[in-house]
Amino acid sequence: EPFDGLELTTIAHELEHALAHQALDFPIEDEVRAADPDKQLAGLGLIEGDATLTMTRFQLGATNPMDLLGSLGSGELQEQAEALENAPEYFARQLMFPYTEGLSFVCALESEGGWAAVDDAYANAPTTTAQVLFPERYTGGEVAVDAPDPQSPGAGWEEVRRMTFGAADLLFLIDRDAAEQWAGGEIAQFRNGDAAAVRISLVGQDDEGLCDAITDWAETLDNATATCNGTEVSVAI
Repeated sequence: EPFDGLELTTIAHELEHALAHQALDFPIEDEVRAADPDKQLAGLGLIEGDATLTMTRFQLGATNPMDLLGSLGSGELQEQAEALENAPEYFARQLMFPYTEGLSFVCALESEGGWAAVDDAYANAPTTTAQVLFPERYTGGEVAVDAPDPQSPGAGWEEVRRMTFGAADLLFLIDRDAAEQWAGGEIAQFRNGDAAAVRISLVGQDDEGLCDAITDWAETLDNATATCNGTEVSVAI
């Protein structure tokens, strides 16, 4: 049977991935539990944003809009949409970030420098989700500030994992204004027997914006406190 509009669109998206990987390579690690998931998510934003823009332009020029609308009403797609709506908001937004925010990022690159600028980004990929959310930080070379190490809750607690905590995490948990205040961050998980604790260490763009956002957010949680010291903000959960 001939491919319908949705199938053609999907093929265009995946072929762009294949071509980009073949010609430019992907700027992400194979390790799922990377120590720098913020950088990993930023790289995915470039990859998926590129494929989504390519797919959309193909879609506009090579598919029948009415055929595509018919495909979008399929039961399978409706089930997927319902599953996304029923997922925890943080995970749903994390899943969609490379496609939505990644598309905006790639559109900004392409509008300024054409497809050559998008190709160049594979060799000089964004290193933080803040660069994806705010492309001027990417073009301006603004990298993450090294946040202080998250502090242990005390004696008897063992650190079991530490990783980056990026602007996208603030976007998912709070809002875009909080994400814009991000300059750097780390999160660590600790265990003491069956008890668990989390410590978040952040650096803001200024002395007040991030502190206010994090303090208000911590007040909505059980057993969470936020402490501010200049541009540095720490959260204990």
